[in-house]
Amino acid sequence: MKSRPTIRDVAERASVSPATVSFVLNNNPNEVISEKVKKRVWEVARALNYHPSAVASGLKRKHSRNRRRHRKPVLFLVVQGAIKEAIEKNYNLLFSYIESTYTGVADLPKIIREKNAEGALFMRHSYPKMIKDIQTLGIPIAAVDNMPRVKGINSTQIDNKHGGGLAADHLFHLGHQQIAF
Repeated sequence: MKSRPTIRDVAERASVSPATVSFVLNNNPNEVISEKVKKRVWEVARALNYHPSAVASGLKRKHSRNRRRHRKPVLFLVVQGAIKEAIEKNYNLLFSYIESTYTGVADLPKIIREKNAEGALFMRHSYPKMIKDIQTLGIPIAAVDNMPRVKGINSTQIDNKHGGGLAADHLFHLGHQQIAF
């Protein structure tokens, strides 16, 4: 099996340098490159099905485009745990997004409509009509910190008030007296 094409493969076939390929594919405004060369680089990249390596790009920029900001950091840990469990049990974990304007089964991701999913996990927002439609398809559902709460599905709720109290008690028992929130 051939490994994925590299920027060097694109450069060689387009008869340009790897730097030129990078400048073209990243639409670098600081480099003057003819339209003819740009077109050739894009055609070769498409023909080879070349996609830049996010890891390599991140190393070059000294940061990745992956966002680590989370409004609910605990949900990040839930996703991390779900990924770990899926890997250990030899499952694929796919992520999807559904608009809040859900009107019916046609709005569900294709994998769910075609019953090719072993289950669905809702995080934060749950839509009762959508949940009912998925259950009708025979797909099990679980939810984490979902609102509104829906009867008939397994869910885990996050108790921020109790968690905050535990954190404050812990800090107080460590001797801290001025605790800011």
